[in-house]
Amino acid sequence: MNKTLPDHLRDCRRGIAKDGTWLWVVNTKTGLTSMRDVLDPLCVMSWKKSIARPLWETVSPKIPDDIFMFTFVRNPWDRVVSAYYCLRDNQGRFGTHWRQKGGARLSGDFRAYVVDGLKDDQNSIHFKPQLSTFMQNGQFIPNLYIGKFERLTHDWEVVAEKIGVSKDLPHLRKSDHKPYHELYDKKSQRVVADIYAEEIEALGYKFGD
Repeated sequence: MNKTLPDHLRDCRRGIAKDGTWLWVVNTKTGLTSMRDVLDPLCVMSWKKSIARPLWETVSPKIPDDIFMFTFVRNPWDRVVSAYYCLRDNQGRFGTHWRQKGGARLSGDFRAYVVDGLKDDQNSIHFKPQLSTFMQNGQFIPNLYIGKFERLTHDWEVVAEKIGVSKDLPHLRKSDHKPYHELYDKKSQRVVADIYAEEIEALGYKFGD
């Protein structure tokens, strides 16, 4: 295995199986809450730092070549819409950063937010590019299974079969909004295309897919 891989994954949100047999590299708004409903009892998530750090330090230097690593991705235009409406409608559930923004920033016009605010929020887990979870130094991470939100039922079944969990995935925390392609105009569509250009090209996404 590429020796730099564990260091690279330190910067990603992840879940590691308690028995060290699989590693889930996490992107938000790709079915995360639904997957956690199934996987939480079997793994430790990176944001549970007091538990995850010692486990990670113990397991990561010994990760075998045949460990099953997986991640899920989503069309960036769709993902931005989902993140925006999730934050807008649930501000009280998230951190001070998002509660302070409030008002016009998240309760106003979606297109205006994309044009005026999205670029400033690239360090947020909600809008952070997905590229780092599946590519390293311009190359796809070896042996990483990349599931797509757009074919979630099928790709989750692949993962479930490999790690031995239920293939029935609940549908939790669904955002309430129109189909994403109806919410953009040409300008806001272009902003997303520019910000997420690398992952759009790498994953073959198009607007309207």
